[in-house]
Amino acid sequence: MNRIFWIDVIYTVLLGALFGAAIALGALVAPVIFRASVYMEIAVDVYQSGKLMSEIFRRFNYALIAALIVITAYECWRWYVRESGVGFLLAALSAVISGGVFAFYCTPFILSAARSDDIEVLSSPSFHSVHSLSEALFKVFVLALLTLFALNLRRLAKR
Repeated sequence: MNRIFWIDVIYTVLLGALFGAAIALGALVAPVIFRASVYMEIAVDVYQSGKLMSEIFRRFNYALIAALIVITAYECWRWYVRESGVGFLLAALSAVISGGVFAFYCTPFILSAARSDDIEVLSSPSFHSVHSLSEALFKVFVLALLTLFALNLRRLAKR
């Protein structure tokens, strides 16, 4: 097995791990955090839960940004050597754009609102629109990751 094969394997594993982390955050962590008062004897309101979730996503963004760099480099390289198709390119662009806007626009906006002691900031229309945008972008990102993972897995199976 040559070195390129192992690069492909490592990249595909990275996509799978990032997909798993994103699913875990959205489907497992967020529902528990936002219903924390059900599981604890103390009252945890939505504002406090939002602060916790913001910190989780702030930390996740480090892995997300690193993965976006790897996705961009790998898919550009594959496109350059003509071993990639339009499907790969569209999935990669979707992942990089949605993940980038999530990491560089939505998360900082939400974090600055969460740091504010003014609860009215969190109930403003601008906060709700950015929060809704972040949820939609995260779903697009997860779907694009799944698509990239499946396409790369299929490419590996053909070898």
